[in-house]
Amino acid sequence: MSIRRLSLTVLAVALLGGCGSGSPAATTTPPTTGPGSTSGAPATSAPAGTAALPPAAGGGAKDFCAALKEYRSAIQEDTAAAEGGGFRAAATDLRTFAPAEIKAAVGLAADVIDEVGLSILAGNPPPELISQGQSRERIKALSDVFAWETANCKS
Repeated sequence: MSIRRLSLTVLAVALLGGCGSGSPAATTTPPTTGPGSTSGAPATSAPAGTAALPPAAGGGAKDFCAALKEYRSAIQEDTAAAEGGGFRAAATDLRTFAPAEIKAAVGLAADVIDEVGLSILAGNPPPELISQGQSRERIKALSDVFAWETANCKS
């Protein structure tokens, strides 16, 4: 497993450990692309109807857990096309099956995951952490989603 993939996997543990409170370690490096970028790099815009979609009506916990597992599987992919495409597919499924109690957080987290997927597909390397360069609001959303996963998804 590469360092990059290990870092993305470890993110969930870090976010659950309190990095979602806006600690400098989670927010110091700006993203290379995407909305809200402070790096000066051109933003990669999503195709119409993707990144800005609100979360859907929701699904069962099993469906949402499967979408989170799909995201975790995408991190392990060996090609940019598979990894970026996996991130984008997971983001769509997360929006589709968002539980009502974390619907707003899922929308923000899915936007982050979708934007990272687009960036990877555009040939950019994935960030060391999915929260890298994100706003406090988005980091909190990622933390809330991963906390829900820990409490509700069984292997």
